[in-house]
Amino acid sequence: MENHVHRLYGPWAAITGATGLLGRAFCMQLASRGFNLHLIARSSQKLAVLEAEIKKDFAVQTSSTVCDLLEAEKHPQLLSRLNSTGEIGLLILNAGIFPFGSFEQIQIEDHRRTVALNCMSSVELAHQFLELGVPRSTRGLIFVSSVQAKQGVPFMAAYAASKAFNDILAQSLWYESKDRGIAVQSLCPGRIQRPDRPAARGALSPETIASCSLAKLGKKLCVVPGFSNRLFLSLTSMLSPERRSSIMGNMLRPARH
Repeated sequence: MENHVHRLYGPWAAITGATGLLGRAFCMQLASRGFNLHLIARSSQKLAVLEAEIKKDFAVQTSSTVCDLLEAEKHPQLLSRLNSTGEIGLLILNAGIFPFGSFEQIQIEDHRRTVALNCMSSVELAHQFLELGVPRSTRGLIFVSSVQAKQGVPFMAAYAASKAFNDILAQSLWYESKDRGIAVQSLCPGRIQRPDRPAARGALSPETIASCSLAKLGKKLCVVPGFSNRLFLSLTSMLSPERRSSIMGNMLRPARH
């Protein structure tokens, strides 16, 4: 295990979207490294199950906060309250919405929700985290973006744009924060294996993605797990925006549209 991660960014980590597929993987990976965990998610029932799983397998402390990050009025200074019970050295912004379909056929409210959660909640929580007055030399901040952030993605337009927002925000904050001992990362996963579905070509397990992210924290700004994902982005980066969008549209149209 990468003990340097706990040494630099422990003892507490906070994870939004903690009960989701990747969020849960981050929780387990962090607990295996000795982190105490602040778990943030919408469902009290799912949080209780996750806390029980963590405590069953790992000798770490946990706290859970039921919070819908779309309801901004319910989480002012959320991280300050959490930090008062356990100093947050690492924040993982994992919560997100994934609408799929033709842009105009998706309800405008769903587009608003996508931008509010994927973009604005990241801005608010990153701002809270960076202004925390904690007496430590190093901290870590991970934005969960996506390989879809790197080009236009038909039928996932608002999602891809929101993830591009997080990718650019992370890259910008990396420079602003590095001299303060804060490591910022933009994590760009591709397809994620789901336990209830056959493995898709090139898909990675959520555990592999979380482990890769933590291993590279403080060493690499933009992290793209998986050789096939990195190869795809490398090859398509040489194409025009029109060609890249056409490739993505042709890939997605037969399967989902």
